[in-house]
Amino acid sequence: MKREAIPNLLSGFRILLIPPALWLLLGENYVAATAVIALAVFTDGLDGYLARRNEWRSRLGGILDPVADKLLFVSLFLVLGYLGHIEPWLMALVIGRDLVIGGGALLYEKMIGPVVARPTLISKLNTVMLFLFTAALLLNLAGAPFASNALVDVLRLVVVLTVVVSGLQYVLDWGRRALRETSKDAR
Repeated sequence: MKREAIPNLLSGFRILLIPPALWLLLGENYVAATAVIALAVFTDGLDGYLARRNEWRSRLGGILDPVADKLLFVSLFLVLGYLGHIEPWLMALVIGRDLVIGGGALLYEKMIGPVVARPTLISKLNTVMLFLFTAALLLNLAGAPFASNALVDVLRLVVVLTVVVSGLQYVLDWGRRALRETSKDAR
C-alpha cells in the first residue's frame, strides 16, 4: 500500500464507523456513540492534515472526504430526528444543505466539468459545530453535567448559522463559477 492512500483509507474508515455509531444511538448508548463519532471526526481532521501536509491529494480523496462527512452527519441527524432528540426543521436544514451542495456538484459536473472540492473555512467550521452540537446533545442525554441544555441551545444556534452561511456561500461561489464557465463557452 502506498502512503498516499492513507487519507482515502481514513475517509473509508470514517464511513465504516457510521453503522456502529447509529446502532449505539438507537440503543441509547450516548456516551459510546459520542466516542465513535469523535473518532470519525478525528479521522476527518487527520486525513485532511495528511493530504495537505504531504501533498497526497487525489480526485478520489476530493470526492470521498466530503461524501464521508455528509454521510456521517446526514445519518446522525436522521436518527436523532427519528428518536425525537432534534427538531424536524433542524434535521431538514442540515440535510437540505447537503442535498443542495451534493446536487449542485453533480449538476456542475454533468453540465460544465469536473468539480474540484475545496472546503471553505465556514464549511470546515460547520463540520466542527455539527460535531460539537451532536456531542453536547448526546452527552446531555447521557446526563453529563457539563453538557447543559443551555450549551446545547447555543450550539444549535451556531449550527443553524454555519449551515445557512456555508450553504449560501457554496451556492453563490459555484453559481458564479458556472456563469463564468458558460460565458466562456458562449464566446
